[in-house]
Amino acid sequence: MNITAVKVNKFESGKLRGFADVTFDDMLTIKGYKIFEGSKGLFVSTPSRQDKDGKYIDMVWVEDRDFMDEIQKTVLKEYESVPNTIATSKTTRANRPSVRVTSDPNDFGPAPA
Repeated sequence: MNITAVKVNKFESGKLRGFADVTFDDMLTIKGYKIFEGSKGLFVSTPSRQDKDGKYIDMVWVEDRDFMDEIQKTVLKEYESVPNTIATSKTTRANRPSVRVTSDPNDFGPAPA
């Protein structure tokens, strides 16, 4: 699988620095990768959800470590290219900056309202 597009929403909310949607082979988009600021710098986590006990469960698991490293490098590269006009967590989703990485604005469907 090849990464063909990345969409990054950059903002600040504690250690969470943004979200990314990653498209593979122009066929599959996985939404909800999280970009965090950790003690060793930025890192990317796979989409997850919280269960009724408050534990986080990964919704996507990448078996190949090298492929996950490629996802992380690509997402962080796009994150760094996003302008530094960062919205805070108090800003509504509609007002957050959104960056499209591909030249086709319809790659991710219509823009959020």
